[in-house]
This record gives sequence, structure tokens and C-alpha cells, in this order.
Amino acid sequence: MSLCVNPHCPNPKNADNVLRCSSCDSNLLLEGRYRATHLLGEGGFGKIYEVSDRGRPPKVLKVLIKKSPKAVELFKREAEVLSRLNILGIPKGEEYFTFTPGNSPEPVHCFVMQKIEGENLQDWMSQRSNQPLSEKKARLWLEELVYMLHDLHQNQLFHRDIKPSNIMLAPSGLLVLVDFGTVREITHTYEGKHAAKQITTIHTPGYAPLEQFCGQASSQSDFFALGRTFVYLLTGKHPTEFNNPYEHDLYTDELETWRDEAPHVSPVFADFIDRLMARELQTRFTDASAILQRLQEIDEILHPRVTITPERYRLQRKLQKMQRDEQLVSDFRQLSQHISGTFSNVQPAPQNSMENMTVNKSIYELIGLALDEIYRQGLCPQAASGREIPIETANVSYDPDIPGYCFLTIETFLTHDYDVVINKDGSIGMINDRPKTRIR
Repeated sequence: MSLCVNPHCPNPKNADNVLRCSSCDSNLLLEGRYRATHLLGEGGFGKIYEVSDRGRPPKVLKVLIKKSPKAVELFKREAEVLSRLNILGIPKGEEYFTFTPGNSPEPVHCFVMQKIEGENLQDWMSQRSNQPLSEKKARLWLEELVYMLHDLHQNQLFHRDIKPSNIMLAPSGLLVLVDFGTVREITHTYEGKHAAKQITTIHTPGYAPLEQFCGQASSQSDFFALGRTFVYLLTGKHPTEFNNPYEHDLYTDELETWRDEAPHVSPVFADFIDRLMARELQTRFTDASAILQRLQEIDEILHPRVTITPERYRLQRKLQKMQRDEQLVSDFRQLSQHISGTFSNVQPAPQNSMENMTVNKSIYELIGLALDEIYRQGLCPQAASGREIPIETANVSYDPDIPGYCFLTIETFLTHDYDVVINKDGSIGMINDRPKTRIR
């Protein structure tokens, strides 16, 4: 099906293989390439369609319905901003154009942009019965959005309408900030109007700060709206639900009771949210970089780094070696059951003493036997390229109940260590190739 995007078309549905609307004679193949296939949504300002583009991935077409000069100005501004921005997490604009319907001389304003799959956070919360978001995910999402605002503000722009319904959750799990119809550029002209209080008031109750209600919005107004958005995500309640409208002013009073609905949120993160949405501008963060810095500090407070002293490192190494030796003894006992039955009481060999072994060989000869077998079996990746195996330590242990058998543990400076069982006749019984475990 092909849809006519003329706002005044009495019957917009058409077949896919026609070029002009059967009801109003408007062009169905816009700009010779875009064909509207589905109506995605509509509001007071316009309609949003999914459009095909000559076999390419589908895109979104926004069609302006409201014809006031201010509406046209905002529509053109959104198209211009999204077309020149290239920011991760913000949809890319593609083309702005107008077309003349078949039954009216008045042009229709259109804008084609990237289609974002997924659902907005307002709908996402509704699908999960407004179950509060975990603090861990909230911190990750908030950091992701602050990076977007950082890039947006660096381009001398601020959004002016951040709220759950304007944040999309893509199938990839990443967030996308949408609806730039109210975006504003910080220019000398804007600053002059701002000082003279001549800025048009655009705001969403519950998410917009007092200065925006008074037509004095700034980049810090985005931080306020971001804080209020996360109050909703962390509690499952709209910000307007926290204050009694007969006792509190929506724009001037703090949300004093929101923490009662979010007992899972740590005090330090709750303080951070309160600072984002502080009533006074001087109390809020000055810029996005300051917010990112504070988020890093909060993460270090909630998840302090573990410091390993040299003494603790040596203890960890001893414990790891003990665990490896115990595992090697266990493996050898299972193997030896087929030779000499079960045995126990495996002890470290006396230092510089090998007289308890049937095969009277020095530790150096045993190491040589083991290395020859390691080379032969190709168990050392570095040795395969012609390198020698540099040995860090070598330890021997034996079982007095089974004379002649011994265990040899070789630790190297390379990527692998080796546990070796040497038989009574001096041959290699078993080699356990063990990748190193590093302690960070």
C-alpha cells in the first residue's frame, strides 16, 4: 500500500504501482524516490510515516501539518540541525523538501531522516508495569545520555524537551535521543532575546524547569529534565505525582519525597539526581563534563578498587600453588591406581635430597627430561618458534609410600606452567600443560 501524505487528502490509501493519488492527484513518489508505506504516528504539529527509498533500508518522513510561522520555523530548524549533526545516539537527518498537493497550492513541508527501531522509555516502562529501573542500569543509561548532551552542547545546541517519550531504546540496547523539534541554537541573537526575555516558551510539565517555563531555557535546563526523567525511571512515577498541587508549585518546589519511592537507590546517587534537577541554576552542574566527572567519582565510591600489596600478592601465589599441587596429587593418584593401587601422604622432597627416589637423578636431569618431552609434544607455543623455555622456579615433591615416583612443577616466564609426573624408570608419565593465571 502507498499512502498519500497530503494533509487534506480525503482517502490517502493507494496501490503500490501508481504515481499519483487517486483521491487528490498528489504525487506519491516524493522527490522521485520516497514512497510512504505506513503511518507511524501523528500529533498536533504533524504526521510521521515510514517510507521506502528504492530498495534501501526504510526511513522516516515527518510531514508538518500546523502551518503557523513558528511551527514552520521549528520544523526547519530540526531538519537543519539533524542534517548537519553526526553524533552517536542522535538520529541522522537526510533531506528537507516541500511538495505541492494536487488539490491545494499551499506547499507541504517534509523532512526525511534515519528510522530508529525500538520503543521509547515511556512505553518501555508501561510494558513492564512501571517497575523501577535498577540503580546500576540507571547510572549506565544516564552516562550514555550525558555523552550525547555533551556533544550536542559542544555544537552550541540544547534539546529543551528531554523526557522518557523522547528517548528510544534500540534493539541493540543503546539509547537514542529523538524529537529535536524544540532544539535551540545558542547564538548572539538567542542570547540577546534571552536577556530581553523574548524566547518562545516550550516545555513539558513535570520535566521542564522554572527558567524554561519563563522563556529563559539554557543548556542547564537539559540537566534538570534529565534528572526528572530518571526520577520517573527509578520510581515508576511521573514527577507530578510527588507534590500535592494544592500545597506545592510544580515549577518552584523540589521533589522532596521521590526517594521514599526508590529505597534501592544509594544516597550518593540520589544526591546526584537532586543536584541535576535543583531549582537554582547555580546549584546544578555547569556542564556535561562536570556530570561525567561526578559519575566517575560515584562509581569509585560505590565500587572502590581493590589494592593488592606485595605481601598479599605473595600470599595469593602461595595459595594458588597449593591448590595446583593438590590437584596434581589428585590427578596422579587416579592415574597410579592402575599401577600401584591407592596411596597418600605425598610430601615435599627434602631440599637438595633425592635419595628417596629409585631413579637417582638430579633435579636438573629431571627438568631436562621434562623439557625434552614438552618440546617433543609441542606444548610450549614459544618453543615451537625456536625459543628456549626460561624457567622461573622448579619444585619437586614425592610420596614415600611409592618410592621412585616424583612430581615436578615447572613455572616459566612465558605463558604456560607445567606439572610433570616422572615414573620409576625415569620416563615421563604425565604432563599437565597449565596456562598462567595473572593477578590484576
